[in-house]
Amino acid sequence: MNSAFLVCYATAGVVSGHVSDKFAKRKGLFIFLAHLTIGINVILLGCLQFLKDQQIWLYFVFRIIDGTLQSVGWAVNLAVMSNWFPKRGRGLLIGCWASNANVGDIIGAQIYRAASSDSNVPSEIKWGNGIIIVGSIVVIVGLINLFFLYEFPQDKGIMIEEESHILDFKSKSPLISS
Repeated sequence: MNSAFLVCYATAGVVSGHVSDKFAKRKGLFIFLAHLTIGINVILLGCLQFLKDQQIWLYFVFRIIDGTLQSVGWAVNLAVMSNWFPKRGRGLLIGCWASNANVGDIIGAQIYRAASSDSNVPSEIKWGNGIIIVGSIVVIVGLINLFFLYEFPQDKGIMIEEESHILDFKSKSPLISS
């Protein structure tokens, strides 16, 4: 199942990067739609716990959809973040951003563990509860992005000094000029 996810993630990543470029100044909406569809997909995956006759192919379908949808995140989010930081030091930015999947997996695993360890819930249905909660959190994060994400710092009256470095702490405000 993980291979199906990864193949779809890798192949759809190229396409989603191209499609996100077409959204120009609407990357925030693109990010929201990605979070919304990923969250709904994950919630539906968790709802499979309620099926009496569970088929393995359903899990493959949901993982294929999940890999395809999650591929949107890397290119679009990196494009938005690159607008907010100077060119010098973007390697550090990309390195930090690359760790977010691992951090998210750790947090998601802890949420899943806490939600599925309730002894009052029958064991045949509690496995999906944590998955539903994680999917709901993804939708909430998408809503936060929709309402608070600015693609360009200029939209907030902030100018980024391209000659500075991401870790330049010598001046009072190294990244921003007024």
